[in-house]
Amino acid sequence: MQVYPQSRLIKIDAYSAVAAWGLLGLAIVLFLAAAALKVHIFGAIIGAITAFMLAALIHLGFALAHKCPHCGKHPTIQGFAKLHPSVPTATGVDGWARVVVDVVRRQEFACMHCGTRFKVADAA
Repeated sequence: MQVYPQSRLIKIDAYSAVAAWGLLGLAIVLFLAAAALKVHIFGAIIGAITAFMLAALIHLGFALAHKCPHCGKHPTIQGFAKLHPSVPTATGVDGWARVVVDVVRRQEFACMHCGTRFKVADAA
């Protein structure tokens, strides 16, 4: 398994994706709490949605900043192409989400476009 040459970028990319989806989840929880408790916290909801959009844009910027050295495609941008058949999907998570989960949890991933496996090196 080869070391991904842009390990630092894919780590930031993966963690920014986690942050973006966490902020979206927070906005949903705040909305449901406001509806259930009949309180006016819509400023906090708008703030969480704004933070989600900002984090999503940051994630997009980092996702476009690195490419797989084998196939030249972005490992965390899925598009509409079929996934490479050798990429595992045993947990029910596939595509770009699988890459993000693998980078965060296992420090390795398989490119969903070409199937090449990479180890994510620690930042030096």
